[in-house]
Amino acid sequence: AESLDVSSRNWVVITSVNPPTRQVQRICDIKGWNKVIVADKKTPTDWSAPGCVFLSIDDQTALEYKTHSLIPYNRYERKMLGYL
Repeated sequence: AESLDVSSRNWVVITSVNPPTRQVQRICDIKGWNKVIVADKKTPTDWSAPGCVFLSIDDQTALEYKTHSLIPYNRYERKMLGYL
């Protein structure tokens, strides 16, 4: 599993309902940045790309943020959980 440098000022947060694309993999390959992919209900559960951290729906729930239940599924805004 990829790890995050939480003290970093360099972050890329994406939400996707698709398997990793070539463009996403290019982002995952960027060195010195944290890259977080936030799942939604349509995202493949086996989503994986080297260099990126995948935040599944189960992972989002496990964070126990109150905002988890306030941000609707199947919406672009879901990626906000990646910033938290």
